[in-house]
Amino acid sequence: DLTSYMTNIQREATPLFTMLPKDTVSKTTFETQVDDYGDTDDLEGVGSSEDADSFQNESENRGIIENSVMKMWEKPSVDDFAENVNENPALTAGEYAESVRKAIVRLKFRAEKVIMSQREASKQDGSGTKYNTCAIGGFLKASAPSGTQVIPSRFRMPSAQEYNSTVALLTEDALHDVLQEIFEQTNGAGDFVMPCGSELKQKVSSFSIYRPDLASNTIVRNVNNVNNGTLEQVVDFLVGDFGRVKLVPVTRMRWQDGSRVATATAKRRGSGYILDLSMWGLAFKRKPSHRALQDEGGGPRGIVDMIFALRCKNPLGNGSVVVSG
Repeated sequence: DLTSYMTNIQREATPLFTMLPKDTVSKTTFETQVDDYGDTDDLEGVGSSEDADSFQNESENRGIIENSVMKMWEKPSVDDFAENVNENPALTAGEYAESVRKAIVRLKFRAEKVIMSQREASKQDGSGTKYNTCAIGGFLKASAPSGTQVIPSRFRMPSAQEYNSTVALLTEDALHDVLQEIFEQTNGAGDFVMPCGSELKQKVSSFSIYRPDLASNTIVRNVNNVNNGTLEQVVDFLVGDFGRVKLVPVTRMRWQDGSRVATATAKRRGSGYILDLSMWGLAFKRKPSHRALQDEGGGPRGIVDMIFALRCKNPLGNGSVVVSG
């Protein structure tokens, strides 16, 4: 079981994979129960002699969010001479051990690209379609799923919780508007993590330099004279009336769209998700593991694989910045 090792190795390079709560699933297609409080608009009192003649089913708004697992693997191998004759003195554990280590890192990189994309779920059907798990972007949208994942309509994220214009037009107020809409859904200010592309991170940091006024832009640049006159342009936290957002720059944001087609660089670097991590989980059907295979003479080889899925407990408490370019 390599779960702990995979979680901790290359932590800085795969922050979301590391931060997501770890979970388990028991089936190839699994369910997560979700609920809300329903209609509470009846504000009338009760008469002093009024008898109860109708009742409320408090469970009527329960729903099921469904997703599928997927299997990913790396197949490390090394040449027999590299392992046993031309030994690299820098690799005290041997070439194959280093190959396995790199395979674990590669598998983790690929898995993070999966969960941070807009991919939709699919189920294996015997005609070439494979099991694929629905990614974060597949859950955070207002429209009905185009994949096999199930999201009841009352729990789909409203379009107001998504910014979908360009990076150039993004303003601080626009981000706070998204947080306000999340607040209206969840009845409370949240504590969020925002994995974001490099261009989006730079854009938010520029809020420390300019704030638009009625005419054009007002310069609000500050120089930190306490620290040797450092010119600061860094925003790692966005705090407002409706929540606190920690920005985490990543290099694997929105790698694919809903059809698993590679997205343009500008869309990857300009997008981000506003996540309540308590609403998500990285779930394993088979924990990451290594299995050595028979060496048939050419050198050691094996498989590093895992069967995993993204668990979404409720899309409503989250938001997104999905730029058009």
